Amino acid sequence: MNQVINLSDKLSQEKPKLELNGKEYIVNNSFIAVTKMEELLRDERMESAKLAVLTTMGESFLNDIDFDNMSVPNIKIIVIAITAAIQGVSYDDVAKRFQ
Repeated sequence: MNQVINLSDKLSQEKPKLELNGKEYIVNNSFIAVTKMEELLRDERMESAKLAVLTTMGESFLNDIDFDNMSVPNIKIIVIAITAAIQGVSYDDVAKRFQ
């Protein structure tokens, strides 16, 4: 007998969000965006990190956080937060993997 599994109630269209200074930002967690982010982060250049954040967060976020003048440790915090939001896990869980 064939079983029909209804995915309608299991799939989510909801996007994760990050909050900074009281403002919420939607994280693009689409397959294409996440794959591009992973590819860019493997490069390990700061310009690639900027493009990875742009891919998942958008230009408005980059401008709001003044990315070009942000310290490297703060950029690492941003990347960890985006990764946690995409994966649906806590910031601390992801931060442990980046140490």
